[in-house]
Amino acid sequence: MGKSKAKKFKSSKPQPTGLPSVKDCEAALDLETAKSIASNSTIQNLVEKLTSTNEDERECGCTGIAGLVSQPQAITCLLQQNVVRILAPLILDPSIQVRHRALGALRNLSVDGGLDVCEEMVHKDVLTPLVAFFKQYPTGWVPEKPAKKQKDLNTEAFIEGTHLLWNLCEATQTAVDVFNKEGLVAVLVPCLQHTVYGLPLAIAVGQCLHTVSEDNPHFTLTSGEDQ
Repeated sequence: MGKSKAKKFKSSKPQPTGLPSVKDCEAALDLETAKSIASNSTIQNLVEKLTSTNEDERECGCTGIAGLVSQPQAITCLLQQNVVRILAPLILDPSIQVRHRALGALRNLSVDGGLDVCEEMVHKDVLTPLVAFFKQYPTGWVPEKPAKKQKDLNTEAFIEGTHLLWNLCEATQTAVDVFNKEGLVAVLVPCLQHTVYGLPLAIAVGQCLHTVSEDNPHFTLTSGEDQ
């Protein structure tokens, strides 16, 4: 896809009594298990977690998949398991932790999978929940100021979503057409104010807008601001 994008999907969350923490899930993906992590049984287990009624299980499943996709053989297996259609609805999960993790997993998949996988993601209609995700942020929203050493997960999720959108628009004209039709420029442009939204978000938005604006006669910043 021509650009190297860092993977970023960590979040802070206390461990509930009797349940494995997300950190424990990440630890399970260390080098010692790398040779077997892409096995069908492992992937099937993660896919089952994605559909669990338990929030921590869904979050753990997203985390596991985000780590798996660096292995090409795992991507093939995940696509065979229809993981995109299973992950995509989690972009709108009631839990912000799950939304954040799901977007991180999809972002990683779009980076490591390359052009073909991005096209497959668009074909599997990941854009419908992604557009709905962005439109959940009201006009004029501003990031919260979390406690020290914590992050505002709403902002972190927005960053992940922006990177995912950028990757998809860079890969397929269909994604650009959806971007234009849904007026997403109006959602993204305000976030260029780095003093309000922070540099990471402003940079991600700038990169996304740069990609979408190339050879796009329907793209104008002014029209987006006027909507």
